Amino acid sequence: MDLVAAGDIEIISDLELGHIISSLRPCGLEEIGSKNWVGQMSMLEELNVQSALEAERGAEERVKDAMVDADKLKLVVREAVLIELWRDEIMPRILRLGEPKSSFQVRVRTCSLVS
Repeated sequence: MDLVAAGDIEIISDLELGHIISSLRPCGLEEIGSKNWVGQMSMLEELNVQSALEAERGAEERVKDAMVDADKLKLVVREAVLIELWRDEIMPRILRLGEPKSSFQVRVRTCSLVS
């Protein structure tokens, strides 16, 4: 991630922004918790931080504009619904089976990329 002076509010360069957004792909329900899914959630969190900074400062909303231009907002909404479905339907079934032998962090927070 490219860090710049606090007043500049650009923590993701234009090049990195384009790369992150172009790499976003829909995940299936069975992929939740996988390495690829965790990586995508990390990228969405980076976009969320950049978007929040832009909105807070009243700056150009590069993240929102890039997401709209790349037609990725539907993907973000789909992923949020998928995570809610997994949390409400699948996770309780797993927990009813007993204590899992392994664990992973469940990210149930929905990123608000459009301010």
